[in-house]
Amino acid sequence: MIQHRVSEVDVEERFNRTCSRLPAKKLARLAETYRQLLVGIGEDVDRQGLQRTPDRAARALEFLTQGYRQDLDQIINGAVFESPASEIILVKDIELYSLCEHHLLPFI
Repeated sequence: MIQHRVSEVDVEERFNRTCSRLPAKKLARLAETYRQLLVGIGEDVDRQGLQRTPDRAARALEFLTQGYRQDLDQIINGAVFESPASEIILVKDIELYSLCEHHLLPFI
């Protein structure tokens, strides 16, 4: 069996290619908010497992909410069209990410 390891650099590169970025100041504010949340629940944000968690969580939220910063017409790019087909047209492999508006937790 072949195992593939994805480095943080690979993930960051893909994220930069696909994500509509927030301004750096907003991202830093988000990371600080995550840090405060962790402290608020009694976590030590300086322990090894959490040292970069606020930054990662901020980037994750940036990714999950990127649709708010995208132009729908540009995304659809002519994908809505009339078809002479009388059968169902199936479109596959559409990525969808969303958050529950009540809890801000991701769902699929």
